Amino acid sequence: MIARIRTREPGRVNTGRRSSLWTDAVEGVRAVGRDPTIRALAVGWAAIDLFNAMLEAVVILYLTRSIGLPAGILGVVFAVGGVGFVVGALLPGRITSSIGVGPTMAAAVAVIGLSDLALPLAGHDLVAVALAVGFGQFFFGLGLTVFNVAQLSLRQAIVPDALMGRVGATLRIASAIPVPVGALIGGVLGQTLGLRETLALAALLETATALWIRWSPLWSLGRIDVLPEES
Repeated sequence: MIARIRTREPGRVNTGRRSSLWTDAVEGVRAVGRDPTIRALAVGWAAIDLFNAMLEAVVILYLTRSIGLPAGILGVVFAVGGVGFVVGALLPGRITSSIGVGPTMAAAVAVIGLSDLALPLAGHDLVAVALAVGFGQFFFGLGLTVFNVAQLSLRQAIVPDALMGRVGATLRIASAIPVPVGALIGGVLGQTLGLRETLALAALLETATALWIRWSPLWSLGRIDVLPEES
């Protein structure tokens, strides 16, 4: 599919400025820092990854040790999440046309958090937990895909082409740094607070990230032209 792409992109314009990895990195950080919308996106994205890492640090232990979910069933219900990713890929254009980019991102984050919250609320019945994991993974995949498509489309719309790679790299690093921190926090809380309690706390914090989007410059964003038109 990549080989079939026929678009010819213009070459890099020689501005006479000497470039290096560090100068490009600094330029990307500055571009994110001076734009309140992209800066709010960076904070929200980092928060989602932080809280999700807290949850993922203990979720398998909870399902296998506390609930006793068999490995085969666990694999099947997690595979359901793949369907959610596919369905989520079909929705962003329609949703953003109706409610705008910012509200779409907030709603997607709320879906992510509430889908994860279903697991610790399901109790200890094997059937109920298996259903909670399956439905939770489906809506997690749906919400995450909608959020990713919306935030990427937002960047494509407001970031200059010359800075797209540097801004994208900055956001990727900013969202990746909290992951090991979240995993460490999740492990510590799992030992001290309990596995189920840690799952509930992480899911609630994921959901609360939607409030950050609600009160940030992201919320006021409406439809952006780069999102695909619905046929």
